[in-house]
Amino acid sequence: MKALQKTERGPGRLRLREIPDLACGPGQLKIRVKAAGICGTDLRLVSGELPSKPLVTLGHEVGGIVEEVGSGVKRARIGDKVTISPYVPLTCGHCRYCRAGYYALCESRLQFGITVDGAFASHCVVREEQICRLPEGLDLDIGALSEPLACCVQAVSELAHVEPGDLVLISGPGPVGLMTLQLVKMQGAKAIVAGVAKDAHRLEVAKILGADFIIDVEEENLEELARHLSGGYGVDFAFECAGTASSLNQCLQAARKLGTCVILGLSGQPAQINPDTIVDRQLTIRGSISHTWATWDRTMAILAEDKLNLRPIISHKLPLSAWQQAFRLAEERTGLKILLEPD
Repeated sequence: MKALQKTERGPGRLRLREIPDLACGPGQLKIRVKAAGICGTDLRLVSGELPSKPLVTLGHEVGGIVEEVGSGVKRARIGDKVTISPYVPLTCGHCRYCRAGYYALCESRLQFGITVDGAFASHCVVREEQICRLPEGLDLDIGALSEPLACCVQAVSELAHVEPGDLVLISGPGPVGLMTLQLVKMQGAKAIVAGVAKDAHRLEVAKILGADFIIDVEEENLEELARHLSGGYGVDFAFECAGTASSLNQCLQAARKLGTCVILGLSGQPAQINPDTIVDRQLTIRGSISHTWATWDRTMAILAEDKLNLRPIISHKLPLSAWQQAFRLAEERTGLKILLEPD
């Protein structure tokens, strides 16, 4: 079968290779991949910014169908539509973070699509504990968005506790920012979505998806807008989804005193900030990485309610053989979420 693999450490070194068909062992499931999303993490792996473990098949955002069930499996049947948690059970299971349910914080964790073979292939094989059954009738393209959506659910619903009447800033109108936007709107809050000039098309999508205000921060003053809309105070919550130092600083400046800034974006570089801004306004800064099983349960319930409009976030769906075009689109931010489909 064909698999898109990181063949060596360092920049580039991504190849579509012919590899042997995967075997399904005890306690495992063989998944036919129907759609797999390109994530910012994949771009950082290809650039060499993040270490990988070659040879490894990339891809961790997946919607697929159970095609084969190994002995001892009890939670899945052939034909089930599923998505996959990138971590469980690829952790130690006994450290303080694993015991508390925060598997993404395990020091010993492996990760599907980074250190063990992932979903940029026609099939993948996973442990039974990794799968999450998708709601009845959910399109598998949308299923491929469920993992990044779970990251947003943790940030909005479990860490920030956004409430009706809040004024919320989402800085960075990429896929994560646009999913965060919709979750914020579900909570009854008003939302500002901020981007830069090259985000113009993404900001238009944000408007379609319910943003109350959109702003190009290269043309307008974000802090002034935030204060104008809040009676002079600033935003109650700011979600940093762009992964840049300038975006982080804008979030801190736009937040009101006693406000909260949740950081979802990964930049891979140090950011220079003025800590006096945090101290003087007594801000709460939260980092948000990944999810827990409780988050997955909440995410599946949200998807089952069919209240989110995730289709506009999928801008391209290309065959796996067109991976070079797909990664170029993702790197240039020409589209939004790029899905790969096995040929």
